[in-house]
Amino acid sequence: MRTLIVDDVPDMRFLMRVTLWSPDSLDITDEAESGEDALVVWDELRHDVVVLDMKMPGLSGLDVARVMLKEHPEQRVVMCSAYMDQDDIAEATRIGVAACVDKYEIASLQDIVEAVVGAA
Repeated sequence: MRTLIVDDVPDMRFLMRVTLWSPDSLDITDEAESGEDALVVWDELRHDVVVLDMKMPGLSGLDVARVMLKEHPEQRVVMCSAYMDQDDIAEATRIGVAACVDKYEIASLQDIVEAVVGAA
């Protein structure tokens, strides 16, 4: 499985990467620190799942998800944020985001990503 983690906070990218890591897997994890960087990395490499921070300077996670899902509706996207409200979740669902995860419940990220990829 190839995953793209997008968050403007380096420590959060590290925490997500560690949370998704499994000692018996050959998974590949790419990272981007902004929405703009994410689109460049995503355009060069195809990912089974993209984990996006909702709130970032520049392009937000929702902005990035809109571009990705417009170009490739089958792309699996998981939105991850400490600041999601019901409107954000509704918009994410409307555009095709597969799941939304609260950063305070980051321990559930691996199970959610596996479920999203398995549903593809």
